[in-house]
Amino acid sequence: MFELIVSLKYIETQRSSSIIYQLTHVVGYPISTQDYHKNIIIKSFRENLDKLDFSLNESDRELIESLYSLSILVMIYYDSLICSELSIPKKLVSIIKELSYCKLKEVRYMWEDIQIEAKNIN
Repeated sequence: MFELIVSLKYIETQRSSSIIYQLTHVVGYPISTQDYHKNIIIKSFRENLDKLDFSLNESDRELIESLYSLSILVMIYYDSLICSELSIPKKLVSIIKELSYCKLKEVRYMWEDIQIEAKNIN
């Protein structure tokens, strides 16, 4: 699973969107919340978000689907950390903030009720 997450940045947008969707079924597993794996996963989220340059073409359906799928994946991972009562890494908070200000309203609305408390950040 972790090799697949890391390699997403090299996969074309259309294929990565469907892979991201499939990863939603496994990213919440307890092994993914271990510190070593947390760093890998969050770094991959950042790389994929950076790859999806939304300013280039806001009407690109594949880009929209990929961004939406990535946001769902980040949400599931965030929820798994909260459910495990683990602190939220600052790098993940940064990604969440970026998604919460996304031009795509479906992504922005997904994060509007999330309040990350300072005590949960490391």
